[in-house]
Amino acid sequence: MIVEEELLDRLLQKLDRGREEQASEPWAPEAWQRRAAAEELRHDLFGLSAAERRRLDQRFHSRDLIALLLEDSQAVQIRDPEDAAHLAGLALLVAEVMRDKKHLGSDAVVRAGRMQANALRLLGERLEAEHAFATARFHLDDESPERPFFCRSLALLRWEQQWLDEAAALLQHAAFLFHEQQAAEEEGASLLLLGVLGSETTVPGRGLPPLAQGWTLIRPARHPWLSLCGGFVLAALLGEVGQPGRGRAVLSEAIALYGSVREESQILQGYRLEAVARARLGEICHAEELLDAVRRKQLERRDLAELALTSLELGAVRAELGRAGDVACLGEDLAGFDPEEGGTFAVEALAALQAGLAEGRKPRQEAARLAAEFRRLCRLFNSPLEPVSFA
Repeated sequence: MIVEEELLDRLLQKLDRGREEQASEPWAPEAWQRRAAAEELRHDLFGLSAAERRRLDQRFHSRDLIALLLEDSQAVQIRDPEDAAHLAGLALLVAEVMRDKKHLGSDAVVRAGRMQANALRLLGERLEAEHAFATARFHLDDESPERPFFCRSLALLRWEQQWLDEAAALLQHAAFLFHEQQAAEEEGASLLLLGVLGSETTVPGRGLPPLAQGWTLIRPARHPWLSLCGGFVLAALLGEVGQPGRGRAVLSEAIALYGSVREESQILQGYRLEAVARARLGEICHAEELLDAVRRKQLERRDLAELALTSLELGAVRAELGRAGDVACLGEDLAGFDPEEGGTFAVEALAALQAGLAEGRKPRQEAARLAAEFRRLCRLFNSPLEPVSFA
């Protein structure tokens, strides 16, 4: 990936600020020396032309440099995936030069390729992400510690490509491999992802077993968005199966995570899921108020995908409150969006909810079915949907 000079300058400034913030960390002198040497190499690497990078000087052949570039990439995957893809690409360049050419296997190449692919996915560049995964796969040994990370990251791409069976299988396998490695937190994150994926299908209850298991293993501070969403979905499903006490406990734990989530779109998504959980736990009037407030904000932001999902949930709640006639007006706000944005799919989903309710279908199940179909159509026809915010 070719990056303009101003992007490199901006990126270097951000990384230098990060170094200043870490200055108080209690590192051993030897570790500080290695870190300083790697940062100097990184600075010089940024200054090379594309031609110079293709014939990389021996002094750049440093595993510490690869580790630093990947650390930097990991740190900005969510908030700045363009920078993350560039940093992982540089790490991939160094790792490929240093790879033992007698063997295909290389954990460093796999990790760099995987992180580059995930950043490209977050940018919405799925075809490029697919190619990056395919290239990294050649260097993935059977017993590599990178295998569960690779499976999990590839699962997120498959999820967004609407290959849900393959995504679920990859997440399940990643959780199994992390369990074998005794990496409980990574196992928990994989299970929460599997549970959230299951909850977005036409049978949301599929998500309950992995969510319940993953919730006990994950450290929320490490993956705040996933823990926030997974916690609310788990609370809702516990309410569905008649465990309101446990559901309310999980709900309280999830609410405490809002302070760790920075993006407004993710906070609004959290509010939507919180409202769904409250409705399932008997707080249906509170749920209606919250969904209505979230919906108004999403309409202001013109965030169609989340607006449609919130409208479906609000329609179901109002139907349960005996006001199914109010569903029609929810679809009217969706008519002003272009088909390329998914406007047609959104309008059709609300019309189908209204028709289903008129036929006597259960509001919650009908809303879940139509939400799953809306997501499927958006993904198949490349209408905008928020990427799975995980790295």
